[in-house]
Amino acid sequence: MSVSFSYGRGKKMYRYYISDCLLPRTANIPTNREGQRFSASRIERAISTGLKDLIVDQHDADLFDAITKVTALGDRLFVEIDVEQIADDSALGATRLLRRAELIDADAKIDDGRLHLSVPLPPDRRGRTKASPDKGMASTEIKADLAALVRTAHLRLDEIGASPMATSGHANMKAPATDWIRQRIIIGLLAPDIQRALLTGAAPGHVTPEWMLAQEWPFDWGAQRAIFEKAA
Repeated sequence: MSVSFSYGRGKKMYRYYISDCLLPRTANIPTNREGQRFSASRIERAISTGLKDLIVDQHDADLFDAITKVTALGDRLFVEIDVEQIADDSALGATRLLRRAELIDADAKIDDGRLHLSVPLPPDRRGRTKASPDKGMASTEIKADLAALVRTAHLRLDEIGASPMATSGHANMKAPATDWIRQRIIIGLLAPDIQRALLTGAAPGHVTPEWMLAQEWPFDWGAQRAIFEKAA
């Protein structure tokens, strides 16, 4: 599959993983087979949620950098991960990693330096979301994901010495290693009331993890609140 994108209303960009046989350069080939197209945010969210307990907090590794292959089959994603990038350096590092993986997928295994396991691929949500009785707040699943987004942001900020809760470490601050990390640490630097709303499930109904990560957040807290509270 290849990475593709399109633009929606307001010139918002949507990313996809799309079978090569569906790309314009091959779409008219007579032998073309039926392919698939997945929302990138759907795939990445499923992996992030499904594998959130795979890496211990103390280990400074980026899960997405370690993934070498993802295969979508039915309602599951089969993931291959470079063990060396995420296992700790002890002699039992790979064994500990496999034990954690088996809690996620009982069929997990390590073969030729690669960890093989699968995670669920939730159904794609389609159509408009109706306002719920609690004044349009997001579903229980989205609330949990928003809270996890804040916790991930602060974990990553702490790892690079940039946590606003531990200013003594700022002298040794490191640059974030990947775009994935850079995109998420911004959430931990938003206005305190915005972070509180994300943590407590009080965010407006239009707010989802994908929406939060897609915004260009200004430094000014008042401007951040205006974006956060705007109508969907």
